[in-house]
Amino acid sequence: MIITYRPSEGDEQRWEFDPAKVLDDAAEDIEYHYRGTYDEWHVGILQGQTRARRVLLWHLQREIHPTLAFADLPRFERGAFEVELNRAELLQMRKQSETAAIAPADKERALMWIDMELAKHPEPEGVASQGKASPSGATTTPSKSPSTSTSRRPSSKP
Repeated sequence: MIITYRPSEGDEQRWEFDPAKVLDDAAEDIEYHYRGTYDEWHVGILQGQTRARRVLLWHLQREIHPTLAFADLPRFERGAFEVELNRAELLQMRKQSETAAIAPADKERALMWIDMELAKHPEPEGVASQGKASPSGATTTPSKSPSTSTSRRPSSKP
């Protein structure tokens, strides 16, 4: 997933984020600040929950500023934060959401949201007729800002 943060003051920042690659200690921090399980947090991001997205921004910012406390994360306008998913990611998230250990109502909302997003990303022509699955994994997107990984080290990319 591509995360874009456009603060009202400052430069746009973009990250390629794979929730499956978050290290265990960072996942525990995420659960603590989200006040829920990692699966619930992941679904919360998809649903557009403010706290889930704030925790995600904090996690990504800590890749650049490892000592950033959650309470010190600057306030931001909801429109300044965007999550972009491609079809392969949506299909993967749908599969994960089907088995996620979350409340049935939350699961239903997540699946409905994913299905709506999938409708915006039609399957490429010929893929269905050939019986091939969509490719998996995220694509790399050029960015003006540092790309982060789960290693908590800033990237040297311009």
